[in-house]
Amino acid sequence: MSDQDQVAPESARSGVVERGPYVLKTLLKDVPLSADGDREDIVINCIEYWESNLYVGTSASEILHFVQIPPDPSDDSDGPTYILASRLCPAYSETSTPARPGVQQILLLPAANKACVLCNSTVTFYSLPELSPVFGNQKVPGSNWIGGLDLNKSQDDNTQGDKIRPVMVLLSLKRKIRSVRIGEEARQVKSIDFAGCTITARRDSFACVADSRSYALLDVDRQLKIPLFPISSLDDSQSGTVGGKAEDISGQTTTRTHRSTSSTGQTPPQLEPRGHSRSTSLGTFMGGGNRQPSQDRSRETAVDPLFRESSPAPSLRPSGETQRESSPGKSPVRADKPLPEPPSTPDASSKRASMIIPGGSLKPHIISPSPQEFLLVTGTGATDLGLGLFVNLEGDISRSALEFSRYPEALVTDGRGVGTELSQSNAEEEEEGYVLAVISQGDEEETHYGLEIQRWDIDSAENGYQKFWLQLPDATPDSGKARVGIRTVTEPGDLSFNEVAKSLRSTRFRPFPSSGSSSVSVQSTDSRTAASLERVSKERELFESQDEELQFAQRLGRAKSRVVVWAGDKIWWVARNPLTLQLDAALEADGKKAATPEEYATAMTGVINTIRGREARTEIEFMSLGYIRQRAGLLLLTNLLRRGEAPTEARRSTPNCVARSSKARPGSGSPPASPKSPHSSSPQEPPGGDRAEPASSHPFHFYQRFLSAWRERKGFGSIASENDVFRTVDASLLLVLLRLDASSPPGPALPRLDRADLDGLVDHGVADFSRGVALLESHHRLYILSRLYQSRKLAAEVLATWRRIIEGARDDGAELVDGEIRVREYLAIIRNPALVQEFGLWLASRNPQLGIQVVGDPGARVSFPPAEVVAMLRERAPNAVTAYLDHLVFARDMPHHGDELLAHHLDVVLGHLNDDPTAREALEGGYETYRALPTPIPPFRAWMADYHSELSEEPWWGARVRMLQLLGAEGADYDVDAVRERVEPLADALVLEMIVLCSRRGAHEDALRLL
Repeated sequence: MSDQDQVAPESARSGVVERGPYVLKTLLKDVPLSADGDREDIVINCIEYWESNLYVGTSASEILHFVQIPPDPSDDSDGPTYILASRLCPAYSETSTPARPGVQQILLLPAANKACVLCNSTVTFYSLPELSPVFGNQKVPGSNWIGGLDLNKSQDDNTQGDKIRPVMVLLSLKRKIRSVRIGEEARQVKSIDFAGCTITARRDSFACVADSRSYALLDVDRQLKIPLFPISSLDDSQSGTVGGKAEDISGQTTTRTHRSTSSTGQTPPQLEPRGHSRSTSLGTFMGGGNRQPSQDRSRETAVDPLFRESSPAPSLRPSGETQRESSPGKSPVRADKPLPEPPSTPDASSKRASMIIPGGSLKPHIISPSPQEFLLVTGTGATDLGLGLFVNLEGDISRSALEFSRYPEALVTDGRGVGTELSQSNAEEEEEGYVLAVISQGDEEETHYGLEIQRWDIDSAENGYQKFWLQLPDATPDSGKARVGIRTVTEPGDLSFNEVAKSLRSTRFRPFPSSGSSSVSVQSTDSRTAASLERVSKERELFESQDEELQFAQRLGRAKSRVVVWAGDKIWWVARNPLTLQLDAALEADGKKAATPEEYATAMTGVINTIRGREARTEIEFMSLGYIRQRAGLLLLTNLLRRGEAPTEARRSTPNCVARSSKARPGSGSPPASPKSPHSSSPQEPPGGDRAEPASSHPFHFYQRFLSAWRERKGFGSIASENDVFRTVDASLLLVLLRLDASSPPGPALPRLDRADLDGLVDHGVADFSRGVALLESHHRLYILSRLYQSRKLAAEVLATWRRIIEGARDDGAELVDGEIRVREYLAIIRNPALVQEFGLWLASRNPQLGIQVVGDPGARVSFPPAEVVAMLRERAPNAVTAYLDHLVFARDMPHHGDELLAHHLDVVLGHLNDDPTAREALEGGYETYRALPTPIPPFRAWMADYHSELSEEPWWGARVRMLQLLGAEGADYDVDAVRERVEPLADALVLEMIVLCSRRGAHEDALRLL
């Protein structure tokens, strides 16, 4: 793989949801550990990160330098990529031992713009960030460790622009610890007689150190040492040297002094370190072995080279013999007797330092979680329990011990801890303190690695010894070498949690197919309404863009981490798991375990109880708590739908949960449905089908009360997203009332019943109008739908809905009584001519008498000329023409329409008689019967009505009666000859008509003959 090859991070553990405090976010995968790709035994030893530069030290004695390429800003899901910029092979000195561990440490010093690399027990120095050799490419062979930066200072504390500020580090050689100031040059400041140091952590002048067997506390400035306890609890070889005394390790005297304690206020004697009165530069000691010794003591020690081991002081006791015992988890016991005298032989220290570490010995671990204490790990074996002991700056056990399930492979702390580092500047930025330990699980055949996570800033017993396990993928042993490591890097990396942004982003609630504005009939809107609708549409489009909301949510999803963990050829950030994802995972996991709705409600309530009374300290925590309350409350609500009995525990907890959820999010007032919730259900369709059977009313009455209480808050200024909130509330309340009203008897609503509440809801308008229409249509409640249309003054939709009901469409409520009369009354009060014409003619076709009251009433709000009405009726309602003409002639006294009415009646009568010979015979037979009547003979019309009573219901008979009235009416104006000409072919059947026509024409003889 070339140096310019790109390595892109994978999405970290997609599909894996962690409910613990930490998650893994992929930093780099498939790290090219082997330059030519033919070696599989290379592992990662150490990692550092600074200013988008990633440094990876490997067992192949190489440092892989990666440079970060920022992601595309337009792609939210895209992460940064890394380019392999170089492969550096640090210089090192050959040793007599064949073991070459490779790059053991990478120590970055941003303030000095330098880097120190420990490779195969040799320290070399480089410049940042490209790792170019400095100080003449000098080497420090025989080194065990380099570090000991002052943890009380930030790495950037000494940085002022581009000016380099020296940084003090501790360099551990075989027999000494050198205090070195690194800046433009490297200068030795002090030499501390402590042999075999393998790890260091420093706070100001106090350094906690360890060799292969025990821990000790050093005062670097005053050259004092307090022996602590062995790494292995089973190591009692030096129990006699462990005590409560502070030793002088300056080499000037062998007298031991009691250590000072803050409680007594004693000050240790000021000891002048021998031979360290001034600093020495790196250049001075390039050939330090050639300098002539001086009689002056200070100069004699000043010529001691920085990069060369000095002879051990004969009066010093090796650190490995100054340990004290301590039972795990208990405070160390002070030794009242004085410490034994140091050995008189000058070879003791070197002998101890050169001891080979026994196989299977425990690796020391030292970290400093707070400015006043160090955390040291002790145990009995690699597979046994490990204990983390907190030691303060005086060497005392400061708090209860931590317990690890196995002795850790490595560990770090993260977070300053709650209440441990308070100051005016960070009082509001407290964060929990955690210990993250790499622990192995399994046996020799199959071992898995993970992170055991627990709090260090609170008492373990008070915390219930709560631990979290974070499994590391692909973390298995290879050839007996540990492939897993963890480290706190110099500079935190920027991370992005898109899941948090998606969860906390406020979006329009759209679980339904149609959530836009309703399609309003053009006939029912005027210009002002159309303009208002257009303005609302534009405002909606502007709101739905939600660019600002997206940016806000993305900001909430950003995080930082400075802890990295690696396994094999993969590297991850160990990031704080956002509270949103933690509680989301808890809801998911606990909900899946529940077998019944009751267990589910208990599980949801349990999650809510974990955050009950918790006050948010940050903006994202405030948003996260609100989101979880919203989601948990909604899950409890939907859970009630699945419960066959009256809700008990869930009903008691739900009001508080959901009520709090409504206040949790600024600008959001109702609990939104979570798209990831497996138990959430939208109120689009009733569970179990298009129209569910009436269920227990207990939960639904609770829903009704809750939603009705929310609906009363319309117009409150505290609800910023009022439109979105009440669209959801109104649609939900409508659905609840429909379910409650399913068992009500058909007919109009009665007071204090669910149907009356339903009518009241739609009469006052439903915020999500289109959703209300869809719900009412799906539940076949057409009359309620017409009331909803009326709340928006949509007359066309009201009349169209009534027409559907009258024509037989399904309306389960059956509230519309005397529908045709209701239509006539409604048409009489509207002013839309098109609607009056359309529905008036439709009504006339069904009921001519009611129809002509609509289109033929001259006093109505909308009236039409009679001629126009007749034309419309002939086209759309022919059966109503006669009734309208009768209305004009007889009711409105308009005889000039008589000729037209007469012609219409004549058409009806003649048409029927021509088509029905039986009717003609019946009429002719009636005349014969009348003539045969004995005297006194009754009037013909009266007799005819009685004789032909069976024909009285026939339309043509009624038309004949009306025609006779028109023919004999006084002042009737019609064409007698034309009428006589049409009637004459049926003169034998229409005798009365012929008599009237003959008399009108003056043919009296013919009239008398017919009589």
